[in-house]
Amino acid sequence: MGSISRGRSVWRAVGTVTVLLCLGGAGRAEADPFAYIPNSFFDAGPGPLGNTVSVIDVATNRVVAIVPVGIFPRGVGVNQTRVYVSNFGSGTVSVIDQLTNRVVATVPVPSPKGVAANLQGTRVYVAGGDAVAVIDAATNTVVATVPLPAGWGPFGVAVNSAGTRVYVTNAIANTLSIIDTATNTVVGAKLVGSNPIGVAVNPAGGLVYVANSGSGRVSKIIVATGASITLQAPFVGAQGVAVSRDGSRVFVTKANGTVSVIDATTDIVIDEVVVGSVPRGVSVDNSGRAWVINEDATVSVLSASLPYTVVATIPVDGGSQALGRFLTRPLFKELDPTSHLGVFRDGVWFLDRSGNRRWDGCGADGCVGFGVPGDTPVAGDWTGTARTKIGVVRDRTWLLDLNGNGQWDGCDVDACHDFAPPKRRRGPDVPVVGDWTGTRRAGLGVFRHGVWLLDLNGNGRWDGCDVDACFAFGTSGDVPVVGDWNGTGRAEIGVFRDGVWRLDINGNRQWDGCDVDACFTFGLPGDRPVVGDWDGTGLARIGVLRDGAWYLDLNGNGQWDGCDVDACAGFGLAGDEGAVGSW
Repeated sequence: MGSISRGRSVWRAVGTVTVLLCLGGAGRAEADPFAYIPNSFFDAGPGPLGNTVSVIDVATNRVVAIVPVGIFPRGVGVNQTRVYVSNFGSGTVSVIDQLTNRVVATVPVPSPKGVAANLQGTRVYVAGGDAVAVIDAATNTVVATVPLPAGWGPFGVAVNSAGTRVYVTNAIANTLSIIDTATNTVVGAKLVGSNPIGVAVNPAGGLVYVANSGSGRVSKIIVATGASITLQAPFVGAQGVAVSRDGSRVFVTKANGTVSVIDATTDIVIDEVVVGSVPRGVSVDNSGRAWVINEDATVSVLSASLPYTVVATIPVDGGSQALGRFLTRPLFKELDPTSHLGVFRDGVWFLDRSGNRRWDGCGADGCVGFGVPGDTPVAGDWTGTARTKIGVVRDRTWLLDLNGNGQWDGCDVDACHDFAPPKRRRGPDVPVVGDWTGTRRAGLGVFRHGVWLLDLNGNGRWDGCDVDACFAFGTSGDVPVVGDWNGTGRAEIGVFRDGVWRLDINGNRQWDGCDVDACFTFGLPGDRPVVGDWDGTGLARIGVLRDGAWYLDLNGNGQWDGCDVDACAGFGLAGDEGAVGSW
């Protein structure tokens, strides 16, 4: 299919003309949402003697069970059915069944601290001794041990949504180790601040945050580039860190009894909230509420938006030094990080909800009627909820499913926008959708004869080039593509022309040639370009749709390596328009 013309082969996913679409998947049996709070100190709380886990019903903010575990429980990790608690004093990990709230297995791990379970429910990673133990969630046995340098002091653990990378803070070495889960080997280490404790990955997998207790700083690592940024606001005694489900907020616990709330777009602290004494662990639920575990045997629950306040204080069995995520699904349920396929045909959307890249019928996959024949499909996160919704453009009018129920409810409930910049010459406008300003809200735009006209202020109407944005990139006949090519969190532009891609890598919205921007060849004339996160790494990979056949650059090297290395899939019919998203 061609080869890359410049050494850039992976990009963060935003999409193509029909960007992302998410209508939710089929239901599945799950335990109700609970918070599992490890009680570490023998004399801190009103309960028996500590060494327990308090189970809180998040709907009522009440403790509904107390589960005995090992000595000095310290870290918590959860998957869909189990809770994993590290017992530092016992050298074990207790496995709790979420439905019965009973310990169903005990796994030996030396001096365990941080715990993280992958979203897929197959592996659990525990920092213990000078290594990370890998537990098979099906058998509750250690199936691999990833050694770290002696004396580094591995502490906190986090795993990305795709389950491909594990991040471990090393409290003594002042580093963050990066583990490839396919090989269970360390593939990198980043220098961070002094005495790093907590670590969290944003839901998209592109950013990692580290709480450095000694230096009182937060390190932010950009996965795509490996760059590390130090957030300079004072985070004295920082220990716990958590990211909201939409990636817009970062919460950091501090030893002075407060929680800092950071705007993830600006990296600026936007609020400080007084909680209990010496807050340690923190997790964020789907509504945006942060749950904070304090050493004074309480749990503070924060409100979901500015101004952030404590809306509930829940007594538990004993003080805690909790690490990791302690809220169960579905209250905290990440978006599926892997992009699935879909097509739009005569007003009907056909969605590969199962992600197996084949059509299994409307029962297993999804059939959604939204639009009429002749409409142009569009999709984006119109409301900033981290859920992509559908829409269509008809005669230059945008009809958007604002409430996300997959049906048209009229302009009073959904949205109608006449985003139609005046024309000076004939020819069709091509709708484009992207987060033009890094606000995590999808904005409208059109591509016309090589000129991009973008709704920069997000009001859904054209206000002229002085308020909105006008610039030239491409020529007539090009197909526009949109993506966060350089990991900035802002959608950048590109064009596809007869199998050749040209991307605005530096984000200045002008073509600077292949030496500065990117040129590569993937596909043939007449193909429809598609962009998606094919393997859940948080990085966009390229592909093309040709008469119902999808050719995806699965390994991300920017060239076609055949169906055995890359991916070939049949989904849709000739003439369908492709859509990519986590259905």
